[in-house]
Amino acid sequence: MKTEMKKTSGALQNFLTSNTKSRCQKSSDDENITAAELALTLHTVKHNLSYNSMDCLNKFNKIVFVDSKIASKIRLARTKMEALVTEVLGPYSVESVINDLHDDVFFCLQTDASNKKNIKLFPLVVQYFSINEGIQNKLIDFYENSNESANGMLEAMKKSMDSHNLSFNQVSGLSADNCNANFGIHHPLYTNIKNEVPNLIKGNCHAHIIHNTVKHAMGYLICDIENIFLKIYSHFTVSACRKDDLKKIVTMVDGEFQEIKRHIGTRWLSLLPAIDTLLLNWAPICNYFISLGDNCPIIIKELLKLSDQQDRDVVEIYLHFTSHMLYIFNTTIKRLEGNDVTILDVYNIMDNLRNELEQRKTDKYFGYESKMRLQKI
Repeated sequence: MKTEMKKTSGALQNFLTSNTKSRCQKSSDDENITAAELALTLHTVKHNLSYNSMDCLNKFNKIVFVDSKIASKIRLARTKMEALVTEVLGPYSVESVINDLHDDVFFCLQTDASNKKNIKLFPLVVQYFSINEGIQNKLIDFYENSNESANGMLEAMKKSMDSHNLSFNQVSGLSADNCNANFGIHHPLYTNIKNEVPNLIKGNCHAHIIHNTVKHAMGYLICDIENIFLKIYSHFTVSACRKDDLKKIVTMVDGEFQEIKRHIGTRWLSLLPAIDTLLLNWAPICNYFISLGDNCPIIIKELLKLSDQQDRDVVEIYLHFTSHMLYIFNTTIKRLEGNDVTILDVYNIMDNLRNELEQRKTDKYFGYESKMRLQKI
């Protein structure tokens, strides 16, 4: 009977995985394997890697690090990795933030709508100051809410905060997009939260304000800079033959072809690199459209002033001027979008922008390239 029991126990051991054994007795090797699996999972999430790629990498590591006990025993397929993210790392990260906020810490709420096909998603981010870590920006929830009205957003926000046992009494400010639903005149989200928190601080999106400022200012130029780029980009992206013809012209002048970058009208940060790449191939691009003759689109011929060399030089000057000025605005926007920026820093950042613009206006300095080309004409 004892012999049969030993055989049964031996057979049972073959079915027990290392994780199952660790429930009774956790060895140091098992702990190292668990730590390695969690570290690889965190690395995957931090760098936005796919589960499939990490599944392949784990198999590859067993071949490369054949002498490593830890690498040979890691069992981390994509299903297990996803479970570690959703069941271990995710809840732990949220729990650590909530524990910080439960110590009567004041925090700022941040939210914005995001569309994924026909689904309306809202992140709920908190910004607070930690004695040990400094300024913190943490995501505590990401929920679906089809009601984008002020009342609907407040109700969903309350539901999320109640689930984490957070109170509006700890909220010191609201940061969101500048749309009417958030900061409009008639019954916005800001007013609803202010009824709960009388001393609520308004945190408008100043990056959005700068975007609108640039868009408004561009309308006063005699050259439609944005339309120039959009038309040129559209002309070359719809045909590979046109792109090859432009490359040949660039090669003839011993230049280096630069891929024309895309600009999105609602994202003004993309306009500066787009204009810079356009200027690198400015002469070949103009020569290309001139070589088309009557086949050149009329709108492009008018925008680039192809019929007159001096007018075409003026367009180039405006492009250099826009590139110079956009650098100032883009630098300010990137500072505003920094993770360590608080409402206490916003005034200084915006004041520096105004001082830089006023200084250039006083000095009549609008960029070295613009100045040199203006002297020629």
